Amino acid sequence: MMRKTLMVLAAAMLFCQASYALMGDEPDRSKADMPEGAAKLLPDNGDVIASVAADLNGDAEEDFLVAFEYLNGKRELIIVVKKGKKYVLASRSWRAIMCADCGGVYGDPFVRIWAEKKKFGIDHFGGSNWKWSNNSVFGYSQRDNKWQLVDFQASNYDLDANADTKQYKPADFGLVNLEDYDLDTFLSGENLGPVPDETKVAAKEQLTAVAAEKTAVAESSFTPTPVPTYVYNRPEQLKNTEMISIPGGTFTQSDGAVSFGHTVSPYSIGKYPVTYELWYVVKAWAEKNGYSFELDGQDKRFNARELPLKDSPNPALGMEWRDAIVWCNAYSQMMKLKPGYCSDPEFKNPIKSSKKGDFPSSVNKAKGSFDNPYTDWAGNGYRLPTEGEWMYAAMYVDGGKWADISAQKNEANGSGFVYAPERGAEMLWDIYEAYPQSAQKDYRGPDNPNRPHVIHGGPDRDVLEKKGTYVPAAIGKRESIYSLAGDIYNGFRVARSK
Repeated sequence: MMRKTLMVLAAAMLFCQASYALMGDEPDRSKADMPEGAAKLLPDNGDVIASVAADLNGDAEEDFLVAFEYLNGKRELIIVVKKGKKYVLASRSWRAIMCADCGGVYGDPFVRIWAEKKKFGIDHFGGSNWKWSNNSVFGYSQRDNKWQLVDFQASNYDLDANADTKQYKPADFGLVNLEDYDLDTFLSGENLGPVPDETKVAAKEQLTAVAAEKTAVAESSFTPTPVPTYVYNRPEQLKNTEMISIPGGTFTQSDGAVSFGHTVSPYSIGKYPVTYELWYVVKAWAEKNGYSFELDGQDKRFNARELPLKDSPNPALGMEWRDAIVWCNAYSQMMKLKPGYCSDPEFKNPIKSSKKGDFPSSVNKAKGSFDNPYTDWAGNGYRLPTEGEWMYAAMYVDGGKWADISAQKNEANGSGFVYAPERGAEMLWDIYEAYPQSAQKDYRGPDNPNRPHVIHGGPDRDVLEKKGTYVPAAIGKRESIYSLAGDIYNGFRVARSK
């Protein structure tokens, strides 16, 4: 195994060395060699992790490509160009460089940035037993006064150091400006072909203009790219937020070892897990209306992005169970429904904070706390599904047939419920303990806040821990997490009582 791992590393290093030979030396990791006029344009709340100088826009002046990491861990690619006697910010991208924790066991996946005349690239490498790399190359368009993606490569190396490399060109992904580039969508394949013929033609015309056009861009036409913002939407305007109605019925709930007959009352449940976009919109409203959260949540595993991608199905991950129930209360209130997680049995005082306070590393067992709330099961607000509700919807075929608990995927099944464990695991209401051995109606698990909560979906943790490989968990696979713990694989979906 060690020999194979070294072979993979050697292959990756040869790849990187070859790239360096073609594109020049590895960039400096400080701004010490940058002119003062260029360096002072960089943010002061972080550090330069790499910088390289080149004529990035073809005007015979020395410009700078900078990889910058903020104190909160966010990374940004920044282009500073020389205009006459001064330097100006020309472009920036928040989604082109992977985070320090995104490389798996290998560590920080950022390898380098490189630049030559009117072209630059970003290289990453990471993995565990299986290694991977990706490389993004941008060229400058004088017509558009923008840097646009001209090449994207992604490679996977098996244990014998064999590389499976996929390369994409503008004909595959269309016209992508640096400011709009999102590496995650390319890694997931969301932005990769086929694209309409008219898009291919437009992309080809504009991207080939990089080499054909000779006219310099006038000083007056230059407009620096602003820091990205997100246009606020109401939850009902967002995509991937549908609720589906589930008819009541009886099914066999099983974990493969213990089974019981479970009768479930009618309810509704999210077709998809809560997206990061919905999480962000509700959380932003909540924080202006008396709510507070311990964790911010993030967009997909290893990508702690502050701003959401519009209409993206990416799930919200990385929050605590406590955060999830407080968010459900905020979502209910925002939609003029009755919040269901309360500190009192009359359901008049919704829980509005998941801040750890006096319970940073222990469970607050007090009834009415964020670890043991009074729950209005008859109310109309949003809440976490019970394990029975989740499994009933995930396994539902037609009310008489049920998917097997070993299924690892059940896209848009008979109920409309989409089970996609590759998007992340889902936290549920129930406390994790052995199933009952007798028939139940609307079973919600035992009442024991000292115990962790059930989660379903996401990776098979046994395989992940033993082999470092992300294998989708089967529908019936039960895992657990304590209410006070956050996990980068965990999100949730919402339910409502009828």
